[in-house]
Amino acid sequence: MKWLVYTRGLIQLYRIDMAYQAIHLWGSKLNGARTEDILHATEGGHMWWCWNRKDIEALGKKILRSISTQKGKTEHFKSLERYLSESIRASATIQRTQLEKLSDAQLESLFDWHFQKVGPAHAVLDPDVDSMDVVLERHLTRMIRRELRSKLTANEIVGAVKHLLVPVYRSYISEETLAVARVEKSGWQKDNIDRLYRRFWWTTLGWERIHDMSRVQYEKRVRGFANDPDKLNYVKKHFSNVRRRRHVFLRELGISKRIRYWLEILDWYTAMHDKRKEMQVKNVYAYRALLKEVARRLGASVHDLEWLTVDEVLQTLRSRKIPAAEIKRRSKALLVIVTKQKIAIYSGISAIRRRKRELGADDHARQVLKGMGVSVGVVRGRAKVCSGSLEAERKVKKGDILVCGMTMPDYVPVMKRAAAVVTDEGGATCHAAIISRELGLPCVVGTKIATRVFKDGERIEVDAGKGVVRKI
Repeated sequence: MKWLVYTRGLIQLYRIDMAYQAIHLWGSKLNGARTEDILHATEGGHMWWCWNRKDIEALGKKILRSISTQKGKTEHFKSLERYLSESIRASATIQRTQLEKLSDAQLESLFDWHFQKVGPAHAVLDPDVDSMDVVLERHLTRMIRRELRSKLTANEIVGAVKHLLVPVYRSYISEETLAVARVEKSGWQKDNIDRLYRRFWWTTLGWERIHDMSRVQYEKRVRGFANDPDKLNYVKKHFSNVRRRRHVFLRELGISKRIRYWLEILDWYTAMHDKRKEMQVKNVYAYRALLKEVARRLGASVHDLEWLTVDEVLQTLRSRKIPAAEIKRRSKALLVIVTKQKIAIYSGISAIRRRKRELGADDHARQVLKGMGVSVGVVRGRAKVCSGSLEAERKVKKGDILVCGMTMPDYVPVMKRAAAVVTDEGGATCHAAIISRELGLPCVVGTKIATRVFKDGERIEVDAGKGVVRKI
């Protein structure tokens, strides 16, 4: 299949337009490899985001070559950090700006300024991190297997690989939990709460969920999980246990310096997942603030305007004419295909037909799926198949098994009440894997088609140790 497919809940055109516009303009130039081919489709409450599979594989292999030396690794990581920092600073500037005081021309200039600042980060990091998800674990797994094949049996090698590929990293969710515990211990002093809010206010945001959270609302949320000693102890012990287990395996198996080098890169890319998420949600939040101001001036619905591209929003601001008919068609079905030559937008029935032609049929008759088990444990429960965090919030009850394309920061409250997590996408460094390990949840990622195989309410068994999910 040409496309590497990622599924999500509904993400409107405006929210993601900046990403593929940036990749179209700068992706190949900044990455040194072709990255322009993208497919983005929506229908009902579903969204598909697709990379050209060959391109993303080629980019990943190029990055592996460039970071195979200490000098190359240092330069590459510094470059990504620079793009991240500039992007996040730009979005913070938008938040501080009193948009209602700007003229239309000034507001339009601010749109362009923000895109110029955040676009390169999307052009580089969006394909970079996704490509390394595809190639890095595979690269490391092959190296470890080659090194251990004379020392261990085949089954022992499988176990060693699984343990070694658990990143030694504490996610922003755990960091927030520990920070809340420190604030609670200090007596909830105002200055400490303010610092906590400034650091973590974005953690419930996602591509789907773009909402304003005041300091008061944030304080109420974190007070709700501040007095949970079991959770706090688990967070502390989990990180220590992972680090200790890595150290034991490295020492007892006599793992080479070369593999240790690549394990450090695995840890770094795990951290980069969280940093990219922070960048993405803060960018989308800032872009939506700009859109809300345009909607206010037009007396229009911000939800309607989100079915337009950024350029179309600015055209609407100038003309004061809202393309209602096209908005209605796009809200029913949308398809965007990006190539090096152009960006083509389809709406309504033509979007549905083209998506089915590009992506093929949706149904798969399977009883058992194999993925990557990124934790341990066997759980049986009812599958709740969700396209996004908003749907998951409605459907997933305590003891249910969350089945989704992938998770994002706004999935965390749902994950806390789920019995297990199963995803179509991801590997050892993905968000679902990191958070599930920290929450002690059985989790199988990278099944590719779980959301199409399992049905709501269907009883399934998740064997995270073996990486198997089956109908029962």
